[in-house]
Amino acid sequence: MTHTINVPKPFPFNTLEDQMQAMFNYRTHSFAYTDDEARCTECDCRTTHKAAFWPCGQEPPRILRTFDDDLNVVSEVDV
Repeated sequence: MTHTINVPKPFPFNTLEDQMQAMFNYRTHSFAYTDDEARCTECDCRTTHKAAFWPCGQEPPRILRTFDDDLNVVSEVDV
């Protein structure tokens, strides 16, 4: 049996330019810290979430990720 979920596409970290862009995007968020977690006050993403590396206010691209029963990734399809 397989399970499919819709998740944010990871920001590419292939080159130094990609890494610099991701850090710039991360800094566009306004994170508010609580006892449990930190979330952006504008777009509600978490600091540890993949969406944090996309610009604040932009919906990140999505992928459909399919897992098997052992939670191994079977496939990923752009949405």
